[in-house]
Amino acid sequence: MKVFHGFNELLKAYQALGVSGIHTKLEFVNNSREDISNGVFYVPENEDEDEECENTLEMWLETQTFKGVIVNKLEHHPDASRDDLLEAVIYYLERDDFLD
Repeated sequence: MKVFHGFNELLKAYQALGVSGIHTKLEFVNNSREDISNGVFYVPENEDEDEECENTLEMWLETQTFKGVIVNKLEHHPDASRDDLLEAVIYYLERDDFLD
């Protein structure tokens, strides 16, 4: 299982994420910048780990959705900062829509 400490680590690895989900131990309250920036994220690498995550952790986002949010933002704003990308993720979590 891959473990990412904070949004920055997750962002650095987004292209290599598999097709499962991104999980966390805590349900982020109000999708706050601080919670997401400092959260610990778990990405299973096989079916056993995926099942374990589903039984013990909270689902945060599907990896394909996370990738889609990041790619969409970068397509519209190639020079987007880390904060811009975090804003796009929060926007998606709150509105189930992409921020261009």
